Amino acid sequence: MSYNEQIEYKIKKFIDIFKREPDEVIKSPKIIYYRNRMDYAVGPNYEVGLKEYGKWYSYVNIDECFLQSPESNIIRV
Repeated sequence: MSYNEQIEYKIKKFIDIFKREPDEVIKSPKIIYYRNRMDYAVGPNYEVGLKEYGKWYSYVNIDECFLQSPESNIIRV
């Protein structure tokens, strides 16, 4: 989902929950490499990835993560 689609989705959720339009929506200037913490899952052959949504027993193997700093990709591998 693109960043603009995410914003629209979040605005709709806000309206559904609070029954009103938000006063202001401030978009982040940083849309990649913005997190400072991630929880990775380790597969049976030591692959490192992310947990599959809704499944504690399954993971998605990733080659590069755009949520944390670029250095985290070096550390993760």
